[in-house]
Amino acid sequence: MKIKRFFAPDTRKALRQVQKELGPDAIIISNRQVDDGVEVIAAIDYASELLEHGELDTAQATRMPDSHVPADPAPEAPAAEAAPATPAAPEAAPQAAPAAETPAEPAAAAAADGKPLPLPEDRDLVFERFMKSAKAAPQTPAGSAAQATDQPAAAQTAAAPGATQPAGPAGPNPTAGATAGQAASGSDNAEAVIRNMRAEINKLRGLMESQFTSLHAGQWSQNSPIRSNLLRQLTRLGLSPQYAGQLIASLGDVESRTPQLATRDALARLTEEIKVTGDDILRQGGSVVLLGPAGAGKTTTIAKLANRYAKLHDRSDVILVSTDNHRVGAHEQLLAYSRLLNIPVLRARDDAELEQILIATADKGLVLVDCGSLTQQDLRQPERLPSLRIQAPRPLRHYLVLPATYQIPTQERVLSSLASHLAGCIVSKVDEAANLGGALTATIRTGVPIAYWADGPKVTAHLHPAEPRHLLAKAVAMVRNQDFVPDEDPAGARPEAGRPLTQ
Repeated sequence: MKIKRFFAPDTRKALRQVQKELGPDAIIISNRQVDDGVEVIAAIDYASELLEHGELDTAQATRMPDSHVPADPAPEAPAAEAAPATPAAPEAAPQAAPAAETPAEPAAAAAADGKPLPLPEDRDLVFERFMKSAKAAPQTPAGSAAQATDQPAAAQTAAAPGATQPAGPAGPNPTAGATAGQAASGSDNAEAVIRNMRAEINKLRGLMESQFTSLHAGQWSQNSPIRSNLLRQLTRLGLSPQYAGQLIASLGDVESRTPQLATRDALARLTEEIKVTGDDILRQGGSVVLLGPAGAGKTTTIAKLANRYAKLHDRSDVILVSTDNHRVGAHEQLLAYSRLLNIPVLRARDDAELEQILIATADKGLVLVDCGSLTQQDLRQPERLPSLRIQAPRPLRHYLVLPATYQIPTQERVLSSLASHLAGCIVSKVDEAANLGGALTATIRTGVPIAYWADGPKVTAHLHPAEPRHLLAKAVAMVRNQDFVPDEDPAGARPEAGRPLTQ
């Protein structure tokens, strides 16, 4: 076996060196980042036993004795003599391990030629071929030298139906129970071979996916400037790179379009992805429960909704309910808003009182319930929330108050934990956030529609019904100072917040 170490400024050049010096049959053992670039270790004429754990120790390879290399079987030696009388040591490598070179060779050759690495679908086909070869491995004829080395002669003889095992140094013929035990042991060995191969394939898949991901953006920059520019602009809006890449891929062929047209199409597709509920709380009324983490602005949002509903209808038709008995001053804050708006507020100290209040206020146009802050246990077990356990005379609609200042992973975690119980969400603290793309990404990927968004602390204002064009115009306006002003937005309107967009 020949092992060689290569150094290059990047992986592509290193793989070209491997192909040039070792040929297309070389296998990439490892690669890592160094100070001057990358280091790649490759091998050719490698022994399958060295790939038992998916990695190869170069120090161990240099001092590997010749006995590890399988020798050609002697033509005149019978199978019974080639097999040892006692079981082989458990360190013997799986029979199907040499098949690991199948996915590695095309991957190294393709990368060295400058072609993109194979996609996961191609590796799935390779994985299926590996599984078939592994299942067929125990059925290899007993005359091969590899099987004679890896399996005892007794097990080979017992595999043939009706065969008798000759007496030898190992002892007399085994009983039927021992034969069954050997068969079970052979089945366990086959299962172990499959598990080892599956682990090796998973390691290879992870390596190829990581390299493909790192080269993906570079390939876009070199081969598709328009896609690269779109990705940069969408990520500046605050969208996650993964979702921005999916959005660009859904546009199809963007190379035939101008940058302005491609940007317009991307924003138009983003507008179609945004889901909203409209002004449903103020139009439908009913019993509404607001959930949210600590500091999300639930109490302020309730006051804004109550004020707008009171202007559209009658103030006596609105009831505020406080159930937050843990946060200091929570009830007092809602009571101060009720005095400011001249709207009554009730306090529920437990689930029974909340159920009685909802029964007593069933004839009111709008009942707004202010719940306590969500905890980690509430996110893990949302069914334990009091508003989800009580029996109300009319359905309770739950809305999540989601701060726009949260990071995308946190927003997605909160939304995904409660998605099945939510009628929508209200994006709060937009005025304090750097961008609006994070909230848009989280709501699109979790499928939770947006009902309202708030961009200020003023109770009598700063609450807007969610409209896709309006949300996108606000997102563009928030990064306007970062030189992200598209020549044309999908609605044909100026990106100004605080007013509805018109055609």
